[in-house]
Amino acid sequence: MKHLFSLATIATIVIVSLSSCDGKGSSYAKLQQSYDSLMVQNTRSQQELESVLGLVMDVEQEIGRVSTAENKLRVGQASGEFTENDREQLLSDIRSMTTSLERNKEELARKVEDLKRKDINIAALNKKINMLQQQIVQKENVIAQMTQLLASKDSLILLQGRRISELDETTGAQETAIALQDKTISDQDRKLHRAYYCFGTHEELKEQKIIESRFLRSDKVLPEGYNRDYLITIDIREVKEIPLFAPKAKVLTEHPSSSYELIKDGNKNMVLKIKNAESFWSVSRYLVVQVNP
Repeated sequence: MKHLFSLATIATIVIVSLSSCDGKGSSYAKLQQSYDSLMVQNTRSQQELESVLGLVMDVEQEIGRVSTAENKLRVGQASGEFTENDREQLLSDIRSMTTSLERNKEELARKVEDLKRKDINIAALNKKINMLQQQIVQKENVIAQMTQLLASKDSLILLQGRRISELDETTGAQETAIALQDKTISDQDRKLHRAYYCFGTHEELKEQKIIESRFLRSDKVLPEGYNRDYLITIDIREVKEIPLFAPKAKVLTEHPSSSYELIKDGNKNMVLKIKNAESFWSVSRYLVVQVNP
């Protein structure tokens, strides 16, 4: 917005200058050309921002679709009324959402680069885009888990209640007990391999109370009362790389230095690459990274 304000201010100066001319001669013509050029730049900047805001709305809607699909699967499992047609429809929706999220992720990255190149810097918008990029990564993990569950032949036993009803009461009770036991084991297994991470600028982490400034001492990471909703939940067996969407990054939590490395992707943004997951998460199951744009 600072960029837009500058253009508007300069345009005002040009208008005043035009009004002081008598409308004749080369001076007037040059000022008129300058004014026209500034108006074109201002219009283009506004159009660029409107395009970004439109993309942000599209991404939020797509993320909402993933959450709706996830809820539908959970309700279907709990009620036992998830049919084969439901499974096929959800798989089709997941394929569509996967394509859309990938396209949105690439488009967001391009928009960020365009804004930087055009010197359009709006803190609130940048923060929103950063949060959406994190949510896309999280939802991609959710989609992968749903796809794995729906593609599994054994999962049909859990999803289709009608199969249980076809068996006699004793057999049905036994299979239900086995299914519940398997689900309990699966839930426990996921908890054993669960970890949490987040990243952001110093100001963002401080705002979310992820870090706490202390006088004459280094910042305290994850103090009491930090915003748990800011952290992203992952399975340490599946996540090997974490894109940070910034050219500079610093790991604030404790992890063995030999277990990871910070590398740059094709856009010269940092990526945290986990070389040894067991070692990396051995000290702490929480990862906090500070980034600098």
